[in-house]
Amino acid sequence: MPTMRIILRRRVLPDSHEDPVYRQLVFKVRKLCIGRAADQHVQIAQRDVAAKHAILYLERARLRVRAIGAAALEVNGKSCRNVQLKAGDVLTFGISSLTIEQLRTDGVVVLKLE
Repeated sequence: MPTMRIILRRRVLPDSHEDPVYRQLVFKVRKLCIGRAADQHVQIAQRDVAAKHAILYLERARLRVRAIGAAALEVNGKSCRNVQLKAGDVLTFGISSLTIEQLRTDGVVVLKLE
């Protein structure tokens, strides 16, 4: 798997009465691990999210997501196990959503977690 550069914009101010505030994290990884466990790159502390729920990775220069184990994975409202992603796609983990904001030509992937 090739190395990816990921920019994750994570919402830190959930109050809907104010403009959202995001914290930006940058990862340089071969795969981005998503789940409830503390050792995941993107930790989502919700009961509906498996400890090791899914991974994002590049395959033939295309961004993909794969469910791990028996975890349910939803992309754009449809259940799936392994799918190619594009800008605008929304992955749902419990009550959280991870949006693919940009797949830039320089290889950087921009994600937004709310």
